[in-house]
Amino acid sequence: MQLSEMKFLLIFLFLKSMVNPAYSQQNTENDTTRKDALKLYISCSSCDFDFLRREITFVNFVREPVEAQVYLLITSQNTGSGGLQYNLFFIGQNEFKSLNDTLNFTVSPDNTSDEERTLMSRVIKIGLMHYITRTPVFKNIEINFTTEKKQEEVSDKWNNWVFRVSSTINGSFEKSYQSFSLNSSFSAEKVTESFKTEFYLSHYYSESHYLIENDIYKTFSRSFTFSNISVVSLGEHWSGGLSSAISSSLYRNIQYNHAIGPAIEYNLFPYAEASRRQLRIKYTVGHKFNRYFDTTLYGKISEPLFEQAIGIAYEIVQKWGSINLALQGSNYLHDFSKNNLYIYASARFRIVKGLSFSNFGWFTLSHDQIELPKYDATPEEVLLRIRELESQFNFYIYTGFTYTFGSIYNNVVNPRFGD
Repeated sequence: MQLSEMKFLLIFLFLKSMVNPAYSQQNTENDTTRKDALKLYISCSSCDFDFLRREITFVNFVREPVEAQVYLLITSQNTGSGGLQYNLFFIGQNEFKSLNDTLNFTVSPDNTSDEERTLMSRVIKIGLMHYITRTPVFKNIEINFTTEKKQEEVSDKWNNWVFRVSSTINGSFEKSYQSFSLNSSFSAEKVTESFKTEFYLSHYYSESHYLIENDIYKTFSRSFTFSNISVVSLGEHWSGGLSSAISSSLYRNIQYNHAIGPAIEYNLFPYAEASRRQLRIKYTVGHKFNRYFDTTLYGKISEPLFEQAIGIAYEIVQKWGSINLALQGSNYLHDFSKNNLYIYASARFRIVKGLSFSNFGWFTLSHDQIELPKYDATPEEVLLRIRELESQFNFYIYTGFTYTFGSIYNNVVNPRFGD
């Protein structure tokens, strides 16, 4: 066979494989759709979907919620040990309407990502059996039982305390620019059903060198923070607590600051429903003392202050999407004109089939920058943003639309040339 004929034959086989399923790498057992299989849509921000498609082979994964017979909403919350509690809400649609179920499981911070996704897959399979038994696929399902290990009483020598230590070093070096930064932190927390306390300590230092026309400009920044919050449960809707903090920031002209004050919070919904919805109102009042590196605009080198703040936070996660809103206002009690207003909002929801909308942003209205030094900032400080500048507002917004169309099925996994 001549070389030209071999080339033609190879091209012919390649084109035939593109149009003939018999020559493709997918066979009928791993086709784009599975006959009579349950249509499943999963809403999850941290799931390994490729792994789930490989493991759960008895359903059709669809990309549109309206096409699904079962809508699976997965949320998570942090646990006291530093792990995660996943909540799986199975919501029946179409012929399975009103056939709903809820499962949950917990992973520890020691679990690897593979152990976590394997457990996720197993729990999803268990939850889907509620619906699979009502489909023709049920006749091909086999149930295996693993003998449960004998439960033993566990003695916790740490008494629910969890500690974390972290440190990062960053460096960037060019001919005309070098930078170095060190960021370290330590935290300790104890969380129970009725009480939690958290301690946090952090230190940050950065230094940069700029070479401009044979002149070297050096800048540096450093900050330190220690904080504690202790909260006690006062029922399904109420919580009370005490917070305290010590900090220092060269950027903000604060050589030393300490603050302490009580707080109370009311949640319109029971705290047990926090993974799906919450509407919390919190009020704090307290005392703080500031000592400054340089004399402020108001002629102060140090001063005691009393401050109050009220905040409202709303979050809801539903089939149609999610909304997160936060509003907080604060002021100094000696002068109500020294106040601050902070607004945050994010949303993601489906408008119509295939079309989704997402946005987030925040807005701050500041009239409480009492720590600003009285001297004017140098051009270097302004350009390099190494000193806080007077600004009555700060605003940021992001918004976007996504439209998806085409095949409703999404079962196939192909990792070739992936990221």
